[in-house]
Amino acid sequence: MTDDKIYHLGIDTLVKKLGPPATIRFLTQIEPPTGDYTSKRHEWLDSLPDMDTLVSQIKQSNKEDKAGRNRISKLKTEITRNGKHLEKRAQKIPDQDLFSLGLEFLTDELGIIGTLRFIRLCEPDRGVYAIHRHKHPELDCESTRLKQKNDRKS
Repeated sequence: MTDDKIYHLGIDTLVKKLGPPATIRFLTQIEPPTGDYTSKRHEWLDSLPDMDTLVSQIKQSNKEDKAGRNRISKLKTEITRNGKHLEKRAQKIPDQDLFSLGLEFLTDELGIIGTLRFIRLCEPDRGVYAIHRHKHPELDCESTRLKQKNDRKS
């Protein structure tokens, strides 16, 4: 698939499954990686726990991951009830869960490689289709509506 097809299929999937407001929230969470990996790696290696502690932490992390996957699966079912997205429900989801849910929907539609390409395309200041450089009609209308709503509140 071309980058253009990946981008439009990804946006269409997110809009269809999450609704325009939640899609905008999802897209604003995509950020390029930052930081100095080398210095962080040295800090991390210097503070490694003993093997028993490490095994215990891995087991705890696996339990938390499983609980998180179950929570996301339930949200996925709730959000797409009867094949339609429930916009009000999507707006109440915390950003971290919304991001995980968006990734699930993208992976279902685009596969893992397609999802990674989509995210690369949407990265601010890096991607060709970054939200501020390439407007999608539904998202552009929603952005305008949200801005007008915020202006009225001020």
